[in-house]
Amino acid sequence: MPDTPSPAAADPTAGDLRAMREALYRGLFEHAPLEVHMWRVERDAQGAIADWRLLDANPAALKAWGRELEQVMGHRAEEIFPGSNAVANFLPLVRQIMHSGQPTQWEAHFAGTGQTLRMVSIPVGGCFISAGFDVTQERERQQALELALQRVTQATRAGGVGLWDWDLRTNQVRYSDEWKRQLGHEPHEIGDHFDEWRSRVHPDDMPRVMALINDHFERRSTLYVSEHRLLAKDGSWRWIMDRGQAI
Repeated sequence: MPDTPSPAAADPTAGDLRAMREALYRGLFEHAPLEVHMWRVERDAQGAIADWRLLDANPAALKAWGRELEQVMGHRAEEIFPGSNAVANFLPLVRQIMHSGQPTQWEAHFAGTGQTLRMVSIPVGGCFISAGFDVTQERERQQALELALQRVTQATRAGGVGLWDWDLRTNQVRYSDEWKRQLGHEPHEIGDHFDEWRSRVHPDDMPRVMALINDHFERRSTLYVSEHRLLAKDGSWRWIMDRGQAI
């Protein structure tokens, strides 16, 4: 007797597929590590966007906001984040999102939550969906690094110290502006290559300098230290104290 498919094994109906898809979307919405929130724009009497009202927000967004969904559902941005000037700060962006009709990527600091957000916003009819990540710590680390580099630059400039960084894999050398100024050059006049240094070392000093470099690479010295002459832009030879360490 031929097998007959059981009802459970029958192909799903269009309604079943729709329900499955909605369940999958809801699961993604609820458990995604990125923030997701949905807004409906509100317009004034002239049809211009004046505000936006929250339709839904996922747990990641609510956690960042420090709110429960019941506290913010259906509220305007200014009501959810009082004193943050959310509309004044983000109105140009929301207008751009709705006008473009296309996904819009953006990054901005939001005083209402103290976050720097990297988001993509997608307009859908009279609404838009925003999804993305909090990159506050990343930006703070970047700012701290930039500040540290500024301080190092100021200190080396004040001390008349030129810095260089040699990548042996590519043979590229990054020379600081102060290093170039010591030889009378503007920053744009010297490129990032080992030959910029090698071509300026005095021929009589080159064998000794290369021997010192090789000694350091072979771990026969803890530091590379050399005094030698470099050719300046005006044609003169300038004595340089060079110090470095391979990492």
